[in-house]
Amino acid sequence: IIVDTGTTTIELVRNLTELQGLTIITSDLEIASLAERTLPNSQTFFLGGYIRPGHRYSNGITVLRALSELNADKAFISTTGFSPEGGFTTETFDQAEIKATYARRASTSYVLMDLSKTAVVALPSFLGVDDVDGIVTERPFPAEMADRIKKANPEIELIS
Repeated sequence: IIVDTGTTTIELVRNLTELQGLTIITSDLEIASLAERTLPNSQTFFLGGYIRPGHRYSNGITVLRALSELNADKAFISTTGFSPEGGFTTETFDQAEIKATYARRASTSYVLMDLSKTAVVALPSFLGVDDVDGIVTERPFPAEMADRIKKANPEIELIS
């Protein structure tokens, strides 16, 4: 599985302790360390590169090059902002390209987000609603927004 950087994806990894035999692909130092400590029967593949100043993840062309040679069953991607019509957004163009590549390198992709992200739109978009298989949230979307999401992608799973 590919696990993106972020607090929501850290929570995902914290909840994987019952699983064995996973290969976790990540560019997040904290996620790599957590997986190594708490998933002893799994492997962690760290996507190296330059560490973004002030953050705990690598980014840039090195991450993209490593991803070009990898395949995953699932990708779990975080987002800075979201709207049903505009899709998912993030803070930097480098991160946007990496997140889009995560989705392309996995058979299925899920965006993990808390509903506060629906009030935020960042500059670079990285995926549309029709580019992902599911959205995982801490509680259900409001009905009107869920309808707009389903209109954009009738096959999408909304998981809360």
